[in-house]
Amino acid sequence: MSAVLVCAGEPSSDAHAAGVIERVLAKRPGLNVVGVGGRGLKAVCDGPILDNAPLAHTGLTEVIVHLPDAIRLLRGVKKLALAYKPSFALLVDTPDFNMRLLKPLKRIGVPIVYFIAPQAWAWRKGRARTLAKTIDRLFVIFPFEEDFFSQLGVETRYVGHPAPLRLEGLPRKEEILARLGLNGDTPVVALLPGSRYNELRKHWPLFAESFQALKRAFPKIQGVLALAPGIERSRLEAIRPVPYGVVTSKAGSGEVLKAATLALMSSGTVTLEAGLLELPGVIVYRMSGLTYRIARSLVSTEHIGMANILLGERVLPELIQHEASPNRVVGELAKFLGDAERMAQTKAKLSRLKDILGVKDAYGHVAQNLLEAYL
Repeated sequence: MSAVLVCAGEPSSDAHAAGVIERVLAKRPGLNVVGVGGRGLKAVCDGPILDNAPLAHTGLTEVIVHLPDAIRLLRGVKKLALAYKPSFALLVDTPDFNMRLLKPLKRIGVPIVYFIAPQAWAWRKGRARTLAKTIDRLFVIFPFEEDFFSQLGVETRYVGHPAPLRLEGLPRKEEILARLGLNGDTPVVALLPGSRYNELRKHWPLFAESFQALKRAFPKIQGVLALAPGIERSRLEAIRPVPYGVVTSKAGSGEVLKAATLALMSSGTVTLEAGLLELPGVIVYRMSGLTYRIARSLVSTEHIGMANILLGERVLPELIQHEASPNRVVGELAKFLGDAERMAQTKAKLSRLKDILGVKDAYGHVAQNLLEAYL
């Protein structure tokens, strides 16, 4: 029986991997799927899936602490590849882990497909050259990436970003508000502090304190907190209690953003989702001091929020490291709440994102290519 190896090392990449594999299995139901993933991948396939929890960390120094677990997971993946002799390996995002699999898998003779490229256009350009030497094909989710990687010798195809199509399927705003028990006539602030525990430790105290200060200035303000997969409210409460006026939701970042008037969010995919929903807000990011100093010397992009990168300007304010203080956060959010014209102008600029990305079934495109090429 044919087998495929899938490696998805964090909640977002797990969801993307599950989306692709679900479509592959619809055409090849007897296929063995093995590898690394989380709840999403485990829900759509029966093969041995090693848990990706040891990889749910960000930051250069933060990852080092969990390196032994990651090394054991790498060894587990290599054993699966040798045991199942997969028709191909699908590596999804998570470059700090997946890039270390490239040479071992190539030595074994497994064709390698990479979905959602390392952001080599922002930093660590050498990763693109490594991809050119090791992988068979690359599927990218931003239009400009196709030219960037192709020019460096990587077989690349733009398949679209998963977000626009996923967001189109969300319930109506009124339904979401009713389910959350929120008043649609009063401003709602979406709070999205991150999906990894080390991000939450850095961000959640800032988010909680900022919301409390904002509520003192705007007493009728409401908040809705997105709980990432695998993160329970009790774990968050251990860091800092959820403030009065904030409800929590496990429905996903899309629903939380669609319910909101404004967003306070950590840098990541949610910033693009907010942009596609034409939702103004503030992007923040904190990391360890050493990680910040290293990253600042390596990153070549002017912005960190993907909505800002795609639009070529800082449409959504970005507050990084020491700039991310409650006073600065509240000040930026208050500017939106007190200026209807600024809100309207920001929404108009964000509306361009849909034209830039288009609406494609990214998972379907990847699945069809895999079926045609390897199965």
